[in-house]
Amino acid sequence: MHVPRIAILGAGLMGVGTATHFARYGHQVWIRDVSAERLANVPTIAHNILAELLHSRSV
Repeated sequence: MHVPRIAILGAGLMGVGTATHFARYGHQVWIRDVSAERLANVPTIAHNILAELLHSRSV
């Protein structure tokens, strides 16, 4: 099975949101940023985005 690959340039809120969306649908995602600090925050931001989506579905 072919898994589409997506590259996101920029680990700000918009970049992580886009990456999270594609990852939810089975795409392999790479995020690149010039800031190591932003890259370190990607898992937390992605988790918060997913938690918000789950919360909005249960309301």
